[in-house]
Amino acid sequence: MHVALIADSVLVTLYKVSVKHKKRYAYPSQLKILELLEKWRGVRRCRRTLNYWLRAIEDADLIRRKRRIGYSREHGLLFHSSLYMITLRGYYALLRAGVDVRERIREIIESLRDTAKREDGGRESGRRLKDLVEVVNRAVYREGMT
Repeated sequence: MHVALIADSVLVTLYKVSVKHKKRYAYPSQLKILELLEKWRGVRRCRRTLNYWLRAIEDADLIRRKRRIGYSREHGLLFHSSLYMITLRGYYALLRAGVDVRERIREIIESLRDTAKREDGGRESGRRLKDLVEVVNRAVYREGMT
């Protein structure tokens, strides 16, 4: 199945979870993601299919996943749900899907700009990020999302 077809449902679900908790990341369990997909999008799939989909959108650089594993002396390894972060490319996919994420995109670009200024004294990277912000704004306004 094509990544664009499956990305919308999973990305919107992860985005809504992150917005609900006022974070730029989310860590729902796979079963919770499946439950929310069925509730919000009417998509009913098994866990294995969800894992294929998550891998596909991760390979397309729409999300980043981080496994969360702890350790206990009593129980050994403790497996927690994965942490999901939507990338800038993922936010653009959400924007194309009709989700208003302009403010979130601007926040990410501002944090990237601040990081670049700290790393190189605000010279070259700061200018490239300024150009990126202008491109984002033109794309958003061109699509009539204002």
